[in-house]
Amino acid sequence: MTPNAPIYLRDDVYRDLLTKQPTPQNISRLKHEETHRERIKRIGWIKYAVKWLLPEFRLSEELIAYKSSMQIYRKYGLTFDIERIAQLLSSSLYLWAASYKRARLELEKAWKEQH
Repeated sequence: MTPNAPIYLRDDVYRDLLTKQPTPQNISRLKHEETHRERIKRIGWIKYAVKWLLPEFRLSEELIAYKSSMQIYRKYGLTFDIERIAQLLSSSLYLWAASYKRARLELEKAWKEQH
């Protein structure tokens, strides 16, 4: 059994989450990272790490995690910044998991599914 991996968050996000009323954005960040942790636990960290090298897998995993974030945004009646996340997914940060156009289309589809 794989032990729970730690979740790393910026200090300001962590401090906010410790308050009685954390922001929905930070709750969403935590949910996103928890989703990754659960997926890694289910798949196994070695297999997950190897598969992470494949752009299609990276995109798929990020979409799964962002869908969980979107649920929080919907719950609080917030707008999800699809353009910014599409730019991130098509950047070096995510090792160019997809083109901007594809990332945007997939995120728009995911957002619509959250109804």
